[in-house]
Amino acid sequence: MFLSSTSCGYRNNNLKKNFFFNFKNIIFNSFVDTIRCIWFNNPSVDTYCHKTISSVANENSSFSLGTQNDPHECLLWLLNKLDREFLDFLESYEYTKYKYSERNAYGSCREKIYSVYEKSKENKKSTFLKLFEGQFKKTIKCTAPNCDYVKISEEPFLSVPLKFSSPFKATVKFISMNPTRKITRFHFDISESYINVKNIMKQIEKVVNISSENMVACKIKQNGQLYLYPEDSSLHTNIDLIILQIPGEIKEQLLQNNLIISVVYFVFGSVPNGKIFGEPYITILNRDLGCGHLSFEIMKEGAFLLPELFYKMNAGFTLFLQNSDGAYARIDPIIEKPLFNEYVNSILNEKENVKKVLQIIVEWDLSLKEEFETKSMKEQIIENYSLLNYFNYESKPVKLRDMIYDDFNEFEYIQSSWECPKCYKTSRSVQTELDHEPDILVFHINRFDQCTKKNVTNVATPLKLTELCWFCDKRRYKKYYKYDLSCVIFHHGNKSSSGHYTAATRKFISGEWRLFDDNEVKVLYRESQRKKIFGSSNSYMLFYQRDRSKDNYRHRKDSWFPQDVPYEIIEKYKYGRNF
Repeated sequence: MFLSSTSCGYRNNNLKKNFFFNFKNIIFNSFVDTIRCIWFNNPSVDTYCHKTISSVANENSSFSLGTQNDPHECLLWLLNKLDREFLDFLESYEYTKYKYSERNAYGSCREKIYSVYEKSKENKKSTFLKLFEGQFKKTIKCTAPNCDYVKISEEPFLSVPLKFSSPFKATVKFISMNPTRKITRFHFDISESYINVKNIMKQIEKVVNISSENMVACKIKQNGQLYLYPEDSSLHTNIDLIILQIPGEIKEQLLQNNLIISVVYFVFGSVPNGKIFGEPYITILNRDLGCGHLSFEIMKEGAFLLPELFYKMNAGFTLFLQNSDGAYARIDPIIEKPLFNEYVNSILNEKENVKKVLQIIVEWDLSLKEEFETKSMKEQIIENYSLLNYFNYESKPVKLRDMIYDDFNEFEYIQSSWECPKCYKTSRSVQTELDHEPDILVFHINRFDQCTKKNVTNVATPLKLTELCWFCDKRRYKKYYKYDLSCVIFHHGNKSSSGHYTAATRKFISGEWRLFDDNEVKVLYRESQRKKIFGSSNSYMLFYQRDRSKDNYRHRKDSWFPQDVPYEIIEKYKYGRNF
């Protein structure tokens, strides 16, 4: 619209003067002239560009010349300012005066302006905002049992904020059995997606030189129960795991020879609410054993937890079997072979129980707790930080797609002061989806935490965004728009309050990339130069423009032109005519 208003062959320069420069909207006027000069390669572009920057600084001292300015904050402020001034311009007396009297004199361009005016008046949004503004759909669900409260709200946006996932912590006690029992606690900071227990085991394997096939993972629940943790389970939050070495080779012959790998742990108090004592251990038991011999084998392997030798103790205990659901069954001492029954078979055949492991609880009377605590030797734990950052992608590139997926895919469970208006519970889940895509999709990468420390993770930035289905409301959208990368703004430096900004932009006609660094403009001819754009630890803002080449209304060969640019303007641009 602002191109056509001064460049469609108006016969009277006074109209141009009256049309723009009689208003107090200085930023809007200078910005329009800057864009016109850029489009038509007019040498006055530097003058108008400096005028625009100066007028911004006069309006908002935060963006004054010669100071460190945040481009994201400046973009949001400038778009809103241009929006207000543009709407003021459309509503002005000078415009409405010419709306009728000059309409016939200046033909189709005036018709175009009037059309834009009517649309902007209807939805109270200017062309500037329409280019950048999208809309999120935010769904809040109460997660309390038997509550079906759902609230859906719509939120407009000018840029999509992306944050790096804060690493969550995983501590893993690895208990080896050969040549002697030893406990090593491994520490992990995990920020990568899709990390599971098997990945953890594979890295520990390299340190301890024990095959991950000879490992079994456990976790202690809040109620004190220990349960087997599936190896394919993804890790998302802080977690404490126990991984035990299974001695010897795991073969089908074990079960064929009636041998069962068993994880044993002691508790004080009644099962299932008893408190765990010490660390679990592994023993291999023969199913042919009677209850007496079974107890002896269990106590022999767990002698390190006992206050004295087992045969000297005059204390009773009760054995329980536990399945993957936490259900338990008492081992009856009267039964001749207590491990030969359907309950044991069902545990061994559980889908999650890949390594055919049995869980046995030894329940001690609570009165013995003090004796155990005072006389038993506490096991030493060796701390190991060698794998701390192995799954922390601050030292590895992260894909832009993964960052979007982490923020906008699944429901995120949140505990906060929020209260459900229906059941008054405080637990909720929140999901944010893209409800309306703008023509220009801007991503703002938050590289600074509250302490202004910069996150220097390398972000792999694709030239095209072709699959936004994991970002959009899937029930509403049957097709997903494609976007082309058009600009990247970089921040060089360690703090948000200092450093230097540069920008790389793509020329739509040739696809040529240029780097803007203060007064220096450099064409990036070499592939090695362009690679720095698409994977950088300094990328701060990413601009994607919607690919309109396949839109129904696009009948021009010059598909990169915005849809509202009149044909006369395109002809002037293509043939380099002055205005």
